[in-house]
This record gives sequence, structure tokens and C-alpha cells, in this order.
Amino acid sequence: MSFPCSVCKKNVAKDWVKCKVCITNVAHPSCAGKSKAPWTCSGCRAESDSTKAGGSNPPSNPASEAGDLLGEQLANLAATMHARFDAIEEGMKTTRVDLEAAINFLSAKYDDLLKTLAEQNTTIIELRKGMDRVNAKINEKDSVINQLTARVNTLEQSALSLVVEIHGIPRVSEQENLCESLRALADKIGAPQLSSENVVDVYRMPGRTPRAGGERPRTDPPIVIKFKAASVRSAWLAGRRRLQQLRQDVNAVPGPSTAAAAAATPATRSEPRGAPPVRIYEALTPYLKRLLYLTRGAATAKGYKFVWVRDGKIFARKSEENGALIRIRSEDDIRTKMGHDVPPAPL
Repeated sequence: MSFPCSVCKKNVAKDWVKCKVCITNVAHPSCAGKSKAPWTCSGCRAESDSTKAGGSNPPSNPASEAGDLLGEQLANLAATMHARFDAIEEGMKTTRVDLEAAINFLSAKYDDLLKTLAEQNTTIIELRKGMDRVNAKINEKDSVINQLTARVNTLEQSALSLVVEIHGIPRVSEQENLCESLRALADKIGAPQLSSENVVDVYRMPGRTPRAGGERPRTDPPIVIKFKAASVRSAWLAGRRRLQQLRQDVNAVPGPSTAAAAAATPATRSEPRGAPPVRIYEALTPYLKRLLYLTRGAATAKGYKFVWVRDGKIFARKSEENGALIRIRSEDDIRTKMGHDVPPAPL
């Protein structure tokens, strides 16, 4: 229960001071100017002063009126300050409750975040383990694929064990007789003449697609010969040294036009390019052709003097003095044995 303060007119819920005369009026201790001491309300105090004066109006006393006015203002100020303090205290209680609620909310969110991070870390660990297993499987399959590729290449190359390719023979006509075209070459290199007794098949490979503008390729497609006996094939392959010796002899004694072309600068040379020399190669599978191309590029970059093919096997040697032979079976051999990086194989 609360009562109005007889001084500030605001409610007094507890800790009030009662008037010692009427006992009905109450006031805040601060408004009464004392703490629970005998106190007389303004009404009882006025009545008491009137009784003492014999029922007549007391004479005016400016000092007393000023004191009463000051006391009343001080009481009003105390009441205002008390109300302000109550409001501040109530606001602080509300703010404290809001802060506690905010802290509890953030704490719950932080706990959720820690839980989520722990779950994500567990997931990442599991994913890494899964990736390791996948990479192991991929490496295993790559190893199997490389082994199968090597086996397939071996089988394909064995099918070409009696085949040679001859480059640099110009096409005479669309209906050319290849055996007649190769007769002069056989005489030069001392190889057996081609006939149905020693040849299974002889044909010219398809030509390349014409370039832009309709220009034909500079060289005609090579001629492929499949022999019946390995001895005849070996005789034709042995003739490569004879061809090389013939080219060296021709280059040692150049004709007038060749000498003029060699003396001319690239800016003034106007003669057409001569026909490419005749070359005899072992027939290789596409895999070995690419591997040979890469090996030659690595040899040029690393200073290897010799790269050759014998019986479908690729070899390299640093120089004549360095007798160490390097057998190239795969692109990894180019990386590890020759120390040269190779571009990835086309898809």
C-alpha cells in the first residue's frame, strides 16, 4: 500500500515518516528533512501556530516566510532528485536485463558456431581421407593404363616388324607403279628388287589435307612396304648408310646452281627449294612416333648428339666419347634419364 507524500505529493510505498500530531499524513524522509524522527505536517504545524496566537493571524515575519519557501523548494528538489534516482535505477535494471539477454544470445550463437566448426573440421578430415583414397585409385589405374598402353604398343609394333616407310619419293602420277619407282632406289642402296616373292604389299599413304588457299603440301606422302621376310627388310634398312654416304658425296661437290644458292643470302635467294632427300625409316606406331619426336626435342635441348631407332626401340647417346646408351621406353624416361620436361599428351 502507498500513500501520497504531504510535501511532494508523490506516492510513498515504504520508509515514510508519520506526522506526530494527526498520524495520518506521511512524507518521504528526505522531504521531511529527517529520518523517522517526530515530524509535524504543514497542516498541523499551521493549526498549532494559530492556537498559540489566540486565534488571530500572526504577524508577518519575512524571515520565516523565506525559510518556509526555501524549505519547500529544498523539499521539492529532494523529491525530484529522489524520482530521478528511482528512474535511473529502474533504467539500469532494464539495461542490465537487456545486456544479460544479449550476452546469453551471443554465447548461444558462439556455442553453435563452435559446434558447426567442429563438424566441418570432421567433414574436411573425412574428405581428405576420401581424396587420398581416390588419388591412390587413380594412380593405380594410371599404372595399369600405362602397362596396357605399353602392351598394346608392343603388339602393334610387332605387327610392323616387317614394314618400312620411304620418304622423299615424288609422286609420278595417280596410277604410278611403285615397284618401278623404287627400282632405281634399290639399285643405289644395293637392296633386293621388289617383287611378289618378297613383298606382301606396297602402297603410298594418304596425302595431307590441302592448306588454305589450295596449296599442296611441299612433300608427297611416304611409301609403305610390307616385306615377307625379315632379311629383305633388313637389307633395305641397311641401305640407309649408303643413302647417307651418297648425300654426303653430293654435298661435297655441289653443282653450279647449288653453289649459287648456298652463296646467296636469304634475302636475295629466289631459287625454289630442292626436293627433300630420300629417307628410309622403320615403321613405328603412333605412340612411338610421338615418343621419338619428344626424344629428339629433349636431345636438342640437352645436347645429345645421337638419337636413333632400332627394331622398334628408341635409343639416345650424349656423344661418341660418352658410350652410355639410354633406352627410352616412355615419357617418364625422358624426364628421369634425360632431365627434360615434356608437354602433356593431347587428349
